[in-house]
Amino acid sequence: MIISSLLSLVGCSGHTPTMQDMIGIWKSGDESVLILKEDSSFIMENVKTPIFGNLSGQTVSGKGKWFLIKNQGCIDIRIKCKSYSINGIETLRGYNSFFSIVGSGLIGNKPPWEIYTNTFWYEHDEKDYTVFKKVQ
Repeated sequence: MIISSLLSLVGCSGHTPTMQDMIGIWKSGDESVLILKEDSSFIMENVKTPIFGNLSGQTVSGKGKWFLIKNQGCIDIRIKCKSYSINGIETLRGYNSFFSIVGSGLIGNKPPWEIYTNTFWYEHDEKDYTVFKKVQ
C-alpha cells in the first residue's frame, strides 16, 4: 500500500525496464508462474484473477503474446491470450490485459524489477494482487 501511494505521488518517471529485463521465469508466493519468452510469447499458470476483473477470485492459465507499452508514464507488460482456462476449464475466448512493472529504489525506478497484477494501482489490500519475482 505504501509503494502504491508513493508511486501515485511521484509518477513513474525514470521507469525504464526493457524486454530483455523481463524475459525469464517469474513466480509469486502463491505458486503463480509467468514465463516471458524472447520470441514475445508467454505462458501463465495459476494466476489469481484480479488481472481479469470480472473473473475475480478465479485461477487463470493461458498463453499468447506479450510486449511492453507505455501507460501513463510507466512501462507495463501487455498480454494477449488467444485462449485461456479458468480453474482448469478451457475457454476459447481471447483476452487482453496488463501487468505493472515496479522496481526498487525510492520511486521504484531501478532493478531488480517485480511484476504486479494490475489491481496493484488501485486502493486494495495486499491480498488483492499478485507480486511476481524473477527466478530465472
